[in-house]
Amino acid sequence: MKRFPLVLLLVLTIAASASAELRIVPDLPDSVEIGQTVEFTVRALDLPSGTVVTNYTGTVTFNALGLTLPADYTFTAADNGQHTFTTTVLRGGNVLMVAYDVAVPETSASDTATSICPGFTVSASNDGPVCDGARPTLTATTDWADLSDVTFQWSGPRGWFPFPQQAVVQAPANLPGDYFVTMTRPNGCQSVAKTTVEKLAGLPGNVGMVRACAGSQFTLTLPQDAAGGPFTDIVWEGLENAAVVAGQGTPTVTFEAQLPAGAPRNAPLVVKLTARSQGGCLIERTYSEHVDRPVSPQPVTAPAVACPYEEQEASAPPPADGSTYHWSIDNGLLLFDDDDDVETIRFATYGPATLRLTVRNETCSAVTEVAIGLPAAPEIIEEPKNVHISRGQTALLSVQVNGSGLTFQWYQGMKGDVSKPVPGGNAHTLSVSPDETKRYWVRVEGCGGTTVDSKAATVTVTAAAGGKRRATRR
Repeated sequence: MKRFPLVLLLVLTIAASASAELRIVPDLPDSVEIGQTVEFTVRALDLPSGTVVTNYTGTVTFNALGLTLPADYTFTAADNGQHTFTTTVLRGGNVLMVAYDVAVPETSASDTATSICPGFTVSASNDGPVCDGARPTLTATTDWADLSDVTFQWSGPRGWFPFPQQAVVQAPANLPGDYFVTMTRPNGCQSVAKTTVEKLAGLPGNVGMVRACAGSQFTLTLPQDAAGGPFTDIVWEGLENAAVVAGQGTPTVTFEAQLPAGAPRNAPLVVKLTARSQGGCLIERTYSEHVDRPVSPQPVTAPAVACPYEEQEASAPPPADGSTYHWSIDNGLLLFDDDDDVETIRFATYGPATLRLTVRNETCSAVTEVAIGLPAAPEIIEEPKNVHISRGQTALLSVQVNGSGLTFQWYQGMKGDVSKPVPGGNAHTLSVSPDETKRYWVRVEGCGGTTVDSKAATVTVTAAAGGKRRATRR
């Protein structure tokens, strides 16, 4: 402990008359040891001006309590009205020094009292670093022998203080930081010490806990590089609606989420981890989430094939048990306004597509996928037939085709010759009135872009009755 000198300032006051008044003005620190020699000063002051009487030559004597008596002293001209004396502290507690001029003791006597704290120290310690969840023990020790009348006052982080207050107390768990103890004697003398509690790292807060569907499995991992690791003596335990499936005793474990029949939705999902840290602490921590009932995929009514860019419709039965719908499509476009949580939707494809309906609640989901293909390539099941007509008559040609989204284009000439498309020849039938024999064929295109060509049919034209016959094939 740092030591300070004890300074007693004794003021000798001299009035204009022969009488004088002495006063001790102390400047006493509270950390002086018993047996220490300290100094104090006596000054002769002129009243009422308060100035030092530099030519004072009176004799001063002393009385004391708890301090040694300085020898009587006669001021000289060299003192210039003030002189320094020494005294030794004999005890702790209250001490008293009285000084007066021997010539006028009744009017010059003056005293001062102060509390001298004998030198002592208090120190504070704890049994940390402590494990996560453990309460550290705080201990105050002192070199002061008699503790019968000593009190201890502890304080700590967040306004903590114990009850009762004593030399050894327990601090709260998981409250590291600086703790202070103040040791107080009955005379008010005090000494203060500090100790810092450190807490060893506990188990990490994140091991991958997630919401789960009943019947599904989830994996948790204790990071071995987390603070306090690597960890040993690892034990996983399902406390609520969870059971270990694989990995017990290892950093990575697989649980199965469970939900008994009749249990409410969004039931607690709780697991416990116990492990020993590198600090030797056997610690545990619980991790919580929720488990929900699984949902079932819903049947979707939709066309198996669709022509690109044509509006189609799909539907599903109403969702059950608070679940909702989410529609999506690959290689297509949903045609709803602003909400996909509907039972019936309209859509269009760009080609082969996949329509998807996701049924979900707060945790679980199920997906139904419907593959929508392109219609088959058109297939001619009856070719156009040859026709004989007289000049001026009309021939009717037709083709029968299987397929969807079919378009037709008739041509004059041999099969495959597209140089002479027949104007208006855009149906499965064609009416023509050639003035000479000609061939016609049709190209059929499906909505998927595939085409098929018919055989060429011959329209043979003959002269009318009584006229000259002319038959020509072109």
